[in-house]
Amino acid sequence: MTRPLQYTFKRVQKHCIMSDNKYYYYDHETMSFVEAAPVQRNPLRWGAITVGVATVLIAAGIWLFSGLGGGSAKEYQLKSENEALRAQLGQTEKRVDAVFDKLDELYQKDSELYRVVLQVDPISKDVRDVGVGGTDAYEAFDGYSNETGGLLRRMNTTLDKLERQMNLQGSSYRELITIARTKNADLAHKPIMVPVEGGRFTSGFGYRIHPIARTRRMHEGVDIVVPIGTPVYAPANGTVDFAATKGGYGHTVVIKHGDSGYATLYAHLSRYVVSQGQTVKRGQLIAYTGNSGSSTGPHLHYEVQSADGQQKFNPMDFIAPSMSPATLKEAIKGAEGESATLDY
Repeated sequence: MTRPLQYTFKRVQKHCIMSDNKYYYYDHETMSFVEAAPVQRNPLRWGAITVGVATVLIAAGIWLFSGLGGGSAKEYQLKSENEALRAQLGQTEKRVDAVFDKLDELYQKDSELYRVVLQVDPISKDVRDVGVGGTDAYEAFDGYSNETGGLLRRMNTTLDKLERQMNLQGSSYRELITIARTKNADLAHKPIMVPVEGGRFTSGFGYRIHPIARTRRMHEGVDIVVPIGTPVYAPANGTVDFAATKGGYGHTVVIKHGDSGYATLYAHLSRYVVSQGQTVKRGQLIAYTGNSGSSTGPHLHYEVQSADGQQKFNPMDFIAPSMSPATLKEAIKGAEGESATLDY
């Protein structure tokens, strides 16, 4: 009797026994093992529990990743962005340097060409390189690292200098434009054009032998040998002050050239096509050459004088800019080579 009882208790754990997937418990009142009713599992409940556990695990994983690895990822991202910004700033510095090179070219033209032509003093290097004083304009960059702060400070210093030089160069060009416009207006009234095309310069300005008296007399213009009927053109803008016969000059035209303070005279003409008081433009036809008055042959006697006619100037000093170096050299040689004039 004792063996079955011992065998039975070997399978008892905490008053429970399982056989063939059935559960039993010991009932002290009846002093026997009673089969326990099977537990009914709810699938939805178990699914919810599973999802809840999984959510907790995922959240814990995310928290652990954020605490352990998330900071490193953010730092890596910031580091990458900083490196990209530094590279971009480096490219910007190169582009700014290229702009400085172009600005230097403009400065060279400004100083060595435009201001020379317009007879204006150049901008001094001290003025061009002028900086700014006062408090440190870039102290806000001191809060960054030495590398970043230094880069930002250098870039902003360069940009500020570029802005100052561009403003200075812009002001210079505006000044030069104003001067050029004024000088263009003045230049339009200066007799710098040869009044006839072709021809040979003879009997230049200065003392020459009079063709009749054979004595030295002042020749107050230049003689240009051309056929009779050669067109004569106004060498500058102006107003016709005289158009008539004038003693030994024969048929003569005198033009006053505005505020330039100069007047020009054309003598020994065959005829003129302008009248006193008429406004003329540079290059406008005013007369035709001839042999009128005291003349020994067909030619144009051309003078440059003060507006009141009291002072005479060498026409070669005015017409030089309108001639090529070779032509000018030949004209001067011809004007200075003749010892006698064609006028008397």
